[in-house]
Amino acid sequence: MIAAIMAFATGTSRGTFAVCMPTALSLAFDRTNNQVTPLVVACFAAVAGGVFGDHCSLLSDTTVLFSAGAAADHIDHVKTQLPYALVCAAAASYYFLIKKPNARTLRGRFTKRAAQTAQHSR
Repeated sequence: MIAAIMAFATGTSRGTFAVCMPTALSLAFDRTNNQVTPLVVACFAAVAGGVFGDHCSLLSDTTVLFSAGAAADHIDHVKTQLPYALVCAAAASYYFLIKKPNARTLRGRFTKRAAQTAQHSR
């Protein structure tokens, strides 16, 4: 939530990550013996919030550039993008708050994805 507000106010998700993530991730991994736990999942949620805030912000460089590139009114561009961002935010909120991913499910997904990538690269 804080990352979303910070990204919305500043208009940058990468700036939000640069400020928040070094501290948050080092604390998360230090306190969990380098394991994927709910604390690390909370860091993933912060990243999702930062991207959402950046996408909805009127100040965001990408929003300004895309509206200028499309020769569209800036406010109209934001209004058309807002429903997509809200749907993604609702899906992420459902996943993080209702479904509550745990270390076992995340580790399984990461391991499965790594195995699939290794097979395709051969």
